[in-house]
Amino acid sequence: MTSTIPAPESSAAETRTPGLTRIETLNVKLVERWHSTPALSSLSNWLARHVARREFEFFLSNILRDHHFERLSQANFDNGVLICANHRNYVDNIALAIRSMKHVPKDVRLLAPARTEGLFDKRWGILVNLFGTFMSMYPPVVRSSRGAMWGKRVIQILIDLLHRGRVAIFIHPEGGRNKSNDPYHLLPAKPGLGKIIHQTKADVFPVFLQGFPHSPKSFFRANRQRGARPLVHAVMGEPLDFSAERAEAATPELYREIGRRLMEAIAALSVEEREIRRSLETSPAQAISDGSRAG
Repeated sequence: MTSTIPAPESSAAETRTPGLTRIETLNVKLVERWHSTPALSSLSNWLARHVARREFEFFLSNILRDHHFERLSQANFDNGVLICANHRNYVDNIALAIRSMKHVPKDVRLLAPARTEGLFDKRWGILVNLFGTFMSMYPPVVRSSRGAMWGKRVIQILIDLLHRGRVAIFIHPEGGRNKSNDPYHLLPAKPGLGKIIHQTKADVFPVFLQGFPHSPKSFFRANRQRGARPLVHAVMGEPLDFSAERAEAATPELYREIGRRLMEAIAALSVEEREIRRSLETSPAQAISDGSRAG
């Protein structure tokens, strides 16, 4: 059965959650109610795999090449799985989820935390979440000063989901989007992710990617013009072993060390990504061959 989200403690949708506005609280509770109903959670999982996947591939098929995503096939989804990637573009996690689907068991729920702006902070935001990703964007992340209290709740939500198992969570260790001009420059990981890794048994897969266009129009144009030469190479590494860190007592310093190790693994994958780009530049035939296997 598809993993479900525990129902919200209060049925009063108008009750404001600390750190969230009333609209954000309402939208969060609607998503939680949806996924606490097994039939609706299974329906949205099916729609994400059979409808959203086709919709997004219309814009991604020639732009994105995934590398080593078959490594997910060996993951222990009973303990939950974390797919941790650097963050350059607003579609990073959606693209990774779409390409991961063929390697993730059908009963496993795919979720991605998302910033509240434009999604949870608008009355119509729930419709974007429903018809855009079929309720896959959860929980919301508040990136302003008022989000400190809610941020602690987000960490606990993710820990609880992973403890329940049969879920794959796509998350950016850097927190916000990296706007550096250098696509290979990485920000430090947020300590909250270190806590999540430490307090769960989730398999942790690092990923590096960069190069997506920055507007829907550019996506469509690039997908039609680039043909077999992709703009983005998403490279997934082997799962990281955090057993030693998990055996240690929890401290803020340990959480930061876990984050540092994770970002080092992502940085190593950025080297592989550059090597892939160089190899395709010198071997166009290989690019065409790779293009024929996309999807």
